[in-house]
Amino acid sequence: MKDGTGEPARERMRALLASSFDVPWMARYTLDNAWETASPEKQAELLAAFEEEAISGYLRRMSEPGTKLSFIGQRPPLNGDRVAASKRATPGKEDETWIWRLRPDGDGYRIVDVTVDGFSALNTTLNDYGRVWESSNGDFDAVIAFMRKRAAE
Repeated sequence: MKDGTGEPARERMRALLASSFDVPWMARYTLDNAWETASPEKQAELLAAFEEEAISGYLRRMSEPGTKLSFIGQRPPLNGDRVAASKRATPGKEDETWIWRLRPDGDGYRIVDVTVDGFSALNTTLNDYGRVWESSNGDFDAVIAFMRKRAAE
C-alpha cells in the first residue's frame, strides 16, 4: 500500500478485502441483531458502507510514509480459528502489534477480526454501531451515515 491515497489504493484494498477477509460475516457481526431486521436492499447498503469504512481505516493506518507490516508468527487453531500476529512499524511512532483471527473457509482461511494492541476492531465497531443504532431508535440510515462519515475522515 505504498501509494495509500486515491482510488487506485482503494481498489487494491477492495481486492485484498475480497480475497482475504470475510467482510459479509464481519458486517453481520458488527450490526448484531439489527442485521436480521434489515431488508435485503438495506443489507447491501450496510455491507457497502461497512466495506468503505474498513478500506479507509486500513489505508489510514498503512499509508503513512515508511509504514511496514511484518509477520511475527502464528499459533495453533483456537476454537477452530487460527491466530497470527504482525507488527506495524511507522517511523517516529511506537510499534503496534496486530493479532489476526482467521476462520476456515474451504481450503484456506479468511480474516474475521484484527486486534490492535489489545483492542478488537470488531468489538469496537459493534459498540460504536450499537450506540448509533440505539440513539437513532433503530434507524439504518443513521448507522449508514455514521459509517460513511468515518470512511470519509
